[in-house]
Amino acid sequence: MAAKALDLKENQRTDMSDAMDRAQKELADLYEIENDDGDTLATISKPKMVKGSGFAFAMPDVAKIRKFKKSRIPGSSETFGAAERRIRKDAFGRMRNVLTPAQAKKWDKANKDALLRGGGGGMGAASITFVGMGSDD
Repeated sequence: MAAKALDLKENQRTDMSDAMDRAQKELADLYEIENDDGDTLATISKPKMVKGSGFAFAMPDVAKIRKFKKSRIPGSSETFGAAERRIRKDAFGRMRNVLTPAQAKKWDKANKDALLRGGGGGMGAASITFVGMGSDD
């Protein structure tokens, strides 16, 4: 959709695809780095079932993810969250650099986050199940 909306030429598509692939690899690698507790962002981001009165849904522990992203990458002064933002910003910058000025104007107004879905840092999936409670008869 982005290629069509921006009317990209073939070389631009290739360059943008390469930048996305590189960023997704960097994000996947980041999500597999263990923190000081031995957890990875990929592991803690997996949805878990939460049950209530008559319903159940799967979602990641958002508070745990936020806490994890504030922790420092072992051997680095950078936090996991800062590294994720840096990777995304760099990738979007590389992608923007292949655009004409008119295309860049459209690019700047677009929501680009979905282009770099990553391998574990996302919080956008949920599955909800409603359970019938039976009748009062």
